[in-house]
Amino acid sequence: MTSATLRRALLGAFVVGLSFSITLSETALALLTLLWLWRLRDAEARRSQAWPLWAPVLGFSLLSLLSALVSGHPAQSLVACKGLLLASALYVTADALPDGVSADRFLSALAVVSAGAALVGLVQVGLCPGPEPVDWWPRFIYHHCERAHAFFSIYMTL
Repeated sequence: MTSATLRRALLGAFVVGLSFSITLSETALALLTLLWLWRLRDAEARRSQAWPLWAPVLGFSLLSLLSALVSGHPAQSLVACKGLLLASALYVTADALPDGVSADRFLSALAVVSAGAALVGLVQVGLCPGPEPVDWWPRFIYHHCERAHAFFSIYMTL
């Protein structure tokens, strides 16, 4: 398997994970970031790399790490800085999508899987028969009747 094939597969997993699984999207993003960093060992790859918003991203990353190190709980604070991985999504995506056609395909795939996840949430709410369980209706449906959350069950889906 070539690195380009691996990158395509991980990018696909990242797209699917963005709509269906936080764990899948974070894992795919972490692996894409490692693959990107490995690729940056080559001087030609570094020269051809696009670095949009590099100054604010670098400043934010450095200040986040510095504040974590000087905090009262540096180990816990560094673990909390795992959100900096999201900043790599910009560069990993820019690296994985070399042209407009690839970017269009990426956005189309993201729209399709997002619509699928939204449809699941609508079906969850649409299948709820009412506030009180009905004897003939499967009880597991009522677990999802409070709110539509599709595949996510975090506070932001309220």
